[in-house]
Amino acid sequence: MKLVRTFWATAALVVSSHALADTVSDAKAYFEKVLRTYVESGPRALIESFTKNGALEGNTQALSQANVLQQFQDLGGKPMSYEIVSVTKLSERSVEILYVVNLDKIEIFGNAHVYKTTAGPYTTVFFNFNTQPEKVWPQSRVYGAP
Repeated sequence: MKLVRTFWATAALVVSSHALADTVSDAKAYFEKVLRTYVESGPRALIESFTKNGALEGNTQALSQANVLQQFQDLGGKPMSYEIVSVTKLSERSVEILYVVNLDKIEIFGNAHVYKTTAGPYTTVFFNFNTQPEKVWPQSRVYGAP
């Protein structure tokens, strides 16, 4: 009987570890596609990709964030590349992603929460970006653990 319980406990652990890996890797793949859209197509396309399939889709306030990105580009040049710095599971359907977009002369630091909708596709439910990492990343990530 103990052997059977051990087997099921091990099986449950393997299944939950696989589900975690799927959530994180699927969300990361979605977000890489979104960032690639920005590098290839610009600020408005990024915001539209962020909000597609979610509650913010078509929201004018969300779309106005494209103007902020355009100001960064006016200052630092066009986006050249991006890097996903960390992906942290927040819940079974939600992941936090810290990222950097490298412009020609400056970098943009970002924080986004990616959510798997009930219908299935991922969407970005929260996003924030700035040229100062301490404005958008957890302090421990910028300055190290206290």
